[in-house]
Parts: sequence; structure tokens; C-alpha cells
Amino acid sequence: MIQDFRYFWALQGSFGSTTNVISGAAKFGTVSTDFDGDSKMDLATANMSTCDVSIFLGAGNGTSSSPISYTVPSAPNAICLADFNLNGKPDFATANAGNDNMSVFKNNGNGIFAPQVLYSTGTTGSIPSAIVSSNFNNDGKTDLAVSNSFAAIISVRLGTGGGALAIKCSLRLLRG
Repeated sequence: MIQDFRYFWALQGSFGSTTNVISGAAKFGTVSTDFDGDSKMDLATANMSTCDVSIFLGAGNGTSSSPISYTVPSAPNAICLADFNLNGKPDFATANAGNDNMSVFKNNGNGIFAPQVLYSTGTTGSIPSAIVSSNFNNDGKTDLAVSNSFAAIISVRLGTGGGALAIKCSLRLLRG
């Protein structure tokens, strides 16, 4: 079934016609980058109700491949891009609301991703709701932070540079 997800790929600086693509239901995040190194923009959607991420490899003319799906443990409701293993290829990570964890998928360079690596948010019932990557401690390695909406905590994992995330710290948010 065609879901109510639409995207545009503009080649000459203007929007083309709408193209419908098949994706999982209840999409909670979308990112765009060149996953397969062909200089054409690709899409990834975090599909909460089907517990997967759909990758659409762009053809450069407003169409894409059929989706390639990657299963996540439970309810991915946010997605971000980064180069976790510093190989120059875009990887992605998801915040998984149903299992209080995050998934990291490393790109093999051709638009195909290695099996996910799971990292706990460290707080049961936290409901991860947003995820962002950056170099938080200025060591040149990509780190991840996840906002946990029910626990009022931000969980931070520091990158090792080899694709793994190590030290976890939590920042409690004060209400008031």
C-alpha cells in the first residue's frame, strides 16, 4: 500500500512532481544523504509501528529503489545521520521508544548496512524520543545523545572512533 509519505528531489533548483513511495506505517523521522556513493540523494525513514527503518536509494530523477528494510527492536521514533566509524560513509542511528535503547547501523559504503549495534539509554521506561549526533567532547569522534521524554533525562554515549559508543552519562533535566 502507498503510505502518505511524499518527497521531492529537485535537480534544477525547483520542485518536481510528487512521488509516492512505499514505507512502513507511522513514520517518525526522515533523513536524506547519499548512502551508496553515487552522488544521488537517498532517504531513510524510521517507521515506528513496523519497527524498522526503510532505505530508499535515489535514482537522481525523482524516483527511488524499492525500500531496503532494517529491523530495529521496538518503535524507532527518531533517526539521525553520522559517520560513527570515521570511514567517510554516512551511518544512521535510531532512538527506540519501546525498548529504551538506541540502534547504530554502519554503512558498508554501497547503501547496505551492517547489523545494528544496540546501546541502552540506561533508564527503564525512559521512552527515547529524539536523537542527535555530534562531537560533544571535542575529541574528533562522533557521539550520540538521546532525549528520554518520560524520564526527563538526556543519555549521552561517547564515540570511540571505531564505530562503537562507550562511556554513557545521563543529564537529568530540572522542571520548573
